Amino acid sequence: MPKTWSIKNQLELKIVAEHLLDARPRLIALTGPLGAGKTTLTKEIGKLLGIKQALTSPTYVLEQIYHIHDHKDFHFLVHVDCYRLKDRYELPALDLEHWLSLDKTLVIIEWADKIKPWLEKFQPVWVKIQITGASRIVSF
Repeated sequence: MPKTWSIKNQLELKIVAEHLLDARPRLIALTGPLGAGKTTLTKEIGKLLGIKQALTSPTYVLEQIYHIHDHKDFHFLVHVDCYRLKDRYELPALDLEHWLSLDKTLVIIEWADKIKPWLEKFQPVWVKIQITGASRIVSF
């Protein structure tokens, strides 16, 4: 059964990020419309992992890789944005199979629904973010 939260502020988003990390995922697949908060959720996860540098949306570069220091579960965060991905033939350039084969690596993919059939073999944690007025509904 999916877990669902209504998010109205940054503190509530942090709680959702904590619950996501408690599940010890290897791959988080984010879906939702423009402006829903996919990058904001990823930034919150990055903070919880101890990443000090500013996480930015990889919309134009498709992928950002962050080294994580002093975390027991993760050494790398790979942040991917498939919004500008034209087709699945661009996937090999992202080297996702390599990153997903490594222990202690968390991969977060925004607009993951664009590559859903390819992702399924990696058993992602699917996170859906919906906009409802001034709040967001997050379910995974």
